[in-house]
Amino acid sequence: MVAEAEGINKERIEHAIIDYLGVLGFSKAIPKLIELKQNKAIISVNRKYVKDVKAAFIFSKISCIGVSGILKRAREKFMNR
Repeated sequence: MVAEAEGINKERIEHAIIDYLGVLGFSKAIPKLIELKQNKAIISVNRKYVKDVKAAFIFSKISCIGVSGILKRAREKFMNR
């Protein structure tokens, strides 16, 4: 999953998910920050919780610009925009 926002960082991503899903949902989604570049972040999320994490981002004004199952493809497709 690739997310974009002004001032995006690991703490902002974690707080957005915890605020929406709670601690239990956070632990089930298993979000991991893979790469942070400018105002974009590649985040690894359990595939069962992709829709929930996208909803969490909507409420915290972080936009999800794409989802890919392969990290290389996510970098090529979304990080170079």
